[in-house]
Amino acid sequence: MGEPMTDADLERIEAYCDAATKGPWYVGGPYPAVSVVEMVDPGEMVDPGRGGEYPEPPTYELIAELEPYHNQHCPYPHNVSNAAFIASARTDLPRLLEEVKTLRTRLSESVASARQMSEHIDREDEDWVKEHQELLAERDALRTRVKELEAKNG
Repeated sequence: MGEPMTDADLERIEAYCDAATKGPWYVGGPYPAVSVVEMVDPGEMVDPGRGGEYPEPPTYELIAELEPYHNQHCPYPHNVSNAAFIASARTDLPRLLEEVKTLRTRLSESVASARQMSEHIDREDEDWVKEHQELLAERDALRTRVKELEAKNG
Protein backbone atom coordinates (compact mmCIF):
# COMPACT_ATOMS: atom_id res chain seq x y z
CA MET A 1 0.00 0.00 0.00
CA GLY A 2 1.26 3.45 -0.85
CA GLU A 3 1.13 6.66 1.09
CA PRO A 4 -2.17 7.62 2.76
CA MET A 5 -4.37 9.83 0.63
CA THR A 6 -4.27 13.50 1.50
CA ASP A 7 -7.18 15.91 1.38
CA ALA A 8 -5.61 17.31 -1.80
CA ASP A 9 -5.68 13.82 -3.37
CA LEU A 10 -9.36 13.48 -2.54
CA GLU A 11 -10.10 16.96 -3.89
CA ARG A 12 -8.30 16.10 -7.14
CA ILE A 13 -10.34 12.90 -7.57
CA GLU A 14 -13.52 14.79 -6.75
CA ALA A 15 -12.66 17.39 -9.39
CA TYR A 16 -12.27 14.59 -11.96
CA CYS A 17 -15.67 13.22 -10.96
CA ASP A 18 -17.29 16.64 -11.14
CA ALA A 19 -15.81 17.32 -14.58
CA ALA A 20 -16.95 14.00 -16.08
CA THR A 21 -20.34 13.58 -17.72
CA LYS A 22 -23.16 12.94 -15.29
CA GLY A 23 -23.59 9.18 -15.67
CA PRO A 24 -24.38 6.50 -14.86
CA TRP A 25 -22.28 4.85 -17.52
CA TYR A 26 -22.87 1.46 -19.13
CA VAL A 27 -20.92 -1.01 -21.23
CA GLY A 28 -22.56 -1.38 -24.61
CA GLY A 29 -24.41 0.94 -26.90
CA PRO A 30 -24.53 1.08 -30.70
CA TYR A 31 -20.77 0.95 -31.26
CA PRO A 32 -18.67 -1.87 -32.76
CA ALA A 33 -15.86 -1.74 -30.19
CA VAL A 34 -16.12 -2.37 -26.46
CA SER A 35 -17.77 0.89 -25.47
CA VAL A 36 -18.54 2.75 -22.29
CA VAL A 37 -21.57 4.93 -22.84
CA GLU A 38 -23.93 7.23 -21.03
CA MET A 39 -27.59 6.94 -21.94
CA VAL A 40 -28.56 10.52 -22.75
CA ASP A 41 -32.16 9.76 -23.68
CA PRO A 42 -33.86 6.45 -22.90
CA GLY A 43 -36.04 6.75 -25.98
CA GLU A 44 -39.59 5.45 -25.98
CA MET A 45 -40.53 1.81 -25.78
CA VAL A 46 -43.85 0.81 -27.27
CA ASP A 47 -45.66 -2.13 -25.70
CA PRO A 48 -42.88 -3.16 -23.24
CA GLY A 49 -44.94 -6.12 -21.97
CA ARG A 50 -44.79 -7.87 -25.35
CA GLY A 51 -41.11 -7.58 -26.11
CA GLY A 52 -41.35 -3.89 -26.89
CA GLU A 53 -40.15 -1.91 -29.83
CA TYR A 54 -38.25 1.33 -29.93
CA PRO A 55 -39.71 3.71 -32.50
CA GLU A 56 -37.37 6.19 -30.86
CA PRO A 57 -34.32 4.21 -29.69
CA PRO A 58 -32.20 5.30 -26.76
CA THR A 59 -29.56 7.93 -27.43
CA TYR A 60 -26.06 7.31 -26.12
CA GLU A 61 -23.01 9.45 -25.64
CA LEU A 62 -19.75 7.60 -26.16
CA ILE A 63 -17.54 7.90 -23.08
CA ALA A 64 -14.72 5.50 -23.96
CA GLU A 65 -14.05 3.01 -26.71
CA LEU A 66 -11.70 0.07 -26.27
CA GLU A 67 -10.51 -2.41 -28.85
CA PRO A 68 -12.86 -5.37 -29.11
CA TYR A 69 -11.80 -8.85 -28.15
CA HIS A 70 -12.52 -11.13 -31.09
CA ASN A 71 -10.44 -14.20 -30.36
CA GLN A 72 -7.47 -15.54 -28.43
CA HIS A 73 -5.03 -13.73 -30.72
CA CYS A 74 -6.43 -10.31 -29.86
CA PRO A 75 -3.95 -8.35 -27.73
CA TYR A 76 -6.77 -6.88 -25.60
CA PRO A 77 -8.59 -9.80 -23.91
CA HIS A 78 -9.42 -7.75 -20.80
CA ASN A 79 -11.09 -4.79 -22.44
CA VAL A 80 -14.61 -5.89 -21.53
CA SER A 81 -13.50 -6.00 -17.89
CA ASN A 82 -11.69 -2.70 -18.33
CA ALA A 83 -14.83 -1.15 -19.81
CA ALA A 84 -16.90 -2.44 -16.88
CA PHE A 85 -14.36 -0.93 -14.49
CA ILE A 86 -14.49 2.45 -16.26
CA ALA A 87 -18.29 2.41 -16.31
CA SER A 88 -18.62 1.52 -12.64
CA ALA A 89 -16.02 4.12 -11.62
CA ARG A 90 -18.43 6.89 -12.66
CA THR A 91 -20.84 6.04 -9.86
CA ASP A 92 -18.52 4.18 -7.48
CA LEU A 93 -15.83 6.87 -7.13
CA PRO A 94 -18.17 9.62 -5.87
CA ARG A 95 -19.69 7.14 -3.42
CA LEU A 96 -16.23 6.07 -2.22
CA LEU A 97 -15.18 9.70 -1.80
CA GLU A 98 -18.27 10.38 0.28
CA GLU A 99 -17.58 7.28 2.38
CA VAL A 100 -13.96 8.35 2.96
CA LYS A 101 -15.12 11.82 4.05
CA THR A 102 -17.71 10.30 6.38
CA LEU A 103 -15.21 7.88 7.89
CA ARG A 104 -12.58 10.60 8.32
CA THR A 105 -15.13 12.78 10.10
CA ARG A 106 -16.15 9.90 12.36
CA LEU A 107 -12.51 9.06 13.06
CA SER A 108 -11.76 12.69 13.91
CA GLU A 109 -14.78 12.82 16.23
CA SER A 110 -13.74 9.53 17.87
CA VAL A 111 -10.19 10.75 18.41
CA ALA A 112 -11.48 13.99 19.96
CA SER A 113 -13.83 12.02 22.20
CA ALA A 114 -11.03 9.66 23.25
CA ARG A 115 -8.81 12.65 24.09
CA GLN A 116 -11.56 14.16 26.23
CA MET A 117 -12.08 10.87 28.02
CA SER A 118 -8.34 10.50 28.55
CA GLU A 119 -8.08 14.01 29.98
CA HIS A 120 -11.02 13.29 32.28
CA ILE A 121 -9.40 10.05 33.46
CA ASP A 122 -6.09 11.88 33.98
CA ARG A 123 -7.88 14.50 36.13
CA GLU A 124 -9.60 11.73 38.09
CA ASP A 125 -6.23 9.99 38.51
CA GLU A 126 -4.70 13.24 39.77
CA ASP A 127 -7.61 13.68 42.20
CA TRP A 128 -7.27 10.08 43.35
CA VAL A 129 -3.51 10.43 43.85
CA LYS A 130 -4.02 13.65 45.81
CA GLU A 131 -6.72 12.03 47.97
CA HIS A 132 -4.52 8.96 48.49
CA GLN A 133 -1.59 11.13 49.57
CA GLU A 134 -3.85 13.05 51.98
CA LEU A 135 -5.12 9.78 53.46
CA LEU A 136 -1.56 8.47 53.89
CA ALA A 137 -0.57 11.71 55.62
CA GLU A 138 -3.62 11.44 57.88
CA ARG A 139 -2.77 7.80 58.67
CA ASP A 140 0.81 8.73 59.51
CA ALA A 141 -0.42 11.57 61.73
CA LEU A 142 -2.79 9.18 63.52
CA ARG A 143 -0.01 6.63 64.04
CA THR A 144 2.17 9.36 65.48
CA ARG A 145 -0.68 10.46 67.77
CA VAL A 146 -1.29 6.85 68.89
CA LYS A 147 2.42 6.47 69.72
CA GLU A 148 2.32 9.76 71.67
CA LEU A 149 -0.74 8.61 73.63
CA GLU A 150 0.80 5.18 74.30
CA ALA A 151 4.01 6.79 75.52
CA LYS A 152 2.10 9.18 77.75
CA ASN A 153 -0.17 6.50 79.21
CA GLY A 154 2.63 4.09 79.40
